[in-house]
Amino acid sequence: MQTCYVNHACRAIADLVRPGELTPDWTITRINVPVAYRGQGFGSKLLDQILADADAEGVAIQCEVSPSGGLNYDQLTAWYMRRGFQYTELGYLRRTPRNGK
Repeated sequence: MQTCYVNHACRAIADLVRPGELTPDWTITRINVPVAYRGQGFGSKLLDQILADADAEGVAIQCEVSPSGGLNYDQLTAWYMRRGFQYTELGYLRRTPRNGK
């Protein structure tokens, strides 16, 4: 896992913190796509890469939904949930690795 993911065309960026800094798991603190490039799948591709790395390493990922730039809370929550995130008792969204670890 990395603490920063950037797509090669600099169309999206994601920051993560290591387990223990905010939650017991890797935590996504930001995924940002510049306004001019939103709606083209750059954020989805970046999140899919993060999740593929998490699956390969057998680690869970958490995030706190914090919408900005036109997305509302429900839209952003649905975006994460389509990729397997579920609510935790503390209000975070969490995804366990797909490889069963």
